[in-house]
Amino acid sequence: MNFESLVSFEGIAIMFEKAHIRAAIAVSLGAISGALCRHYLSAALSQRFGIAFPWGTLGVNLSGCLVMGWLIVVFVQRGPYKPEIGLMLTTGFLGAYTTFSTYELDMANLADRSYLSSSVIYGLGSPLLGLMCLALGRFMATYLWPRAARDRPSPDES
Repeated sequence: MNFESLVSFEGIAIMFEKAHIRAAIAVSLGAISGALCRHYLSAALSQRFGIAFPWGTLGVNLSGCLVMGWLIVVFVQRGPYKPEIGLMLTTGFLGAYTTFSTYELDMANLADRSYLSSSVIYGLGSPLLGLMCLALGRFMATYLWPRAARDRPSPDES
């Protein structure tokens, strides 16, 4: 396929016939809107209730879990639905909106399959290991890759 046929209507139509192209576009569109919703809802909650407690993050995570629960019943259990719609809303929108909802869904799926010990290990291990990884990343950025001297503020600027 040459460039001229790729940018023509026929080329675009051929691209949309491919499931992997439709899936990538669906996830991308969902991610853009999910990230924007996360930003604006988090900012609104933080502005309304203050920043002493992470109300914005809590509100986003809890609402993401609510929406994930609703979507799973509507799209997966009640189907049929186009796979691209499910990808756009779950992987795209909720993936960018919050990964907490996916974490909760993974725990519920493990428990539903009677893997209760795995569900508990995953449920407790994820936040603990995540916190450890966050601390390690901060340490690495601070001490292993410090800013170059030219990028540091001079004593007069601080």
